[in-house]
Amino acid sequence: MLPTSDKGQSRRGGFTLVEILVATSVSAIVMAGLLAAYLFLGRNLKRLTYFHAQESDGRRTIQQFTQDVSSAIQLNTATATSLALTRPISTGNSTVTYTWNGTVGGNFTRTQDSGPAVTMLKYVTSLTITYYDGGGNTPAGMQPYDVKNVELLFSTVRPSPTTVGAAGTVTAYNAATSRIMLRNRQPLQ
Repeated sequence: MLPTSDKGQSRRGGFTLVEILVATSVSAIVMAGLLAAYLFLGRNLKRLTYFHAQESDGRRTIQQFTQDVSSAIQLNTATATSLALTRPISTGNSTVTYTWNGTVGGNFTRTQDSGPAVTMLKYVTSLTITYYDGGGNTPAGMQPYDVKNVELLFSTVRPSPTTVGAAGTVTAYNAATSRIMLRNRQPLQ
């Protein structure tokens, strides 16, 4: 009698072509998902970094603006996008000017006396300085000597450096100060 061969014994160990293709496809899908998650996290981290920088600049601007306005003894110029004031310092008086040129994406700057302009905010999209009289009103034609309180509102939008001029990731930040009282104003004579 001849020995019979069993089909199960003649098969060699290993993977079939179909099994390898299925495993490769599943691995490719998992790798694509991991790459997408990595890119998503990278973009969000960059956006968070930009937002933190904008928030820090905004807080620093509000703190400096509040300090200058609170200590002002005189307002020299009062417009919706610029403010010039005189404040006391240890050696006399100093003139401080805040200016935004009204250009979307421009800078909000602070200049002390005749020194260089220091950029307080970048990528400004809107900025308004509102002036109030003693009754809390904002009458038209108010003169700088009528101003008792000042309020600053601004918005900044920072585009991603890789998408400047194109649609892409942007980080927006909006802030407003409370009404700041001019505490050192000299009474009218």
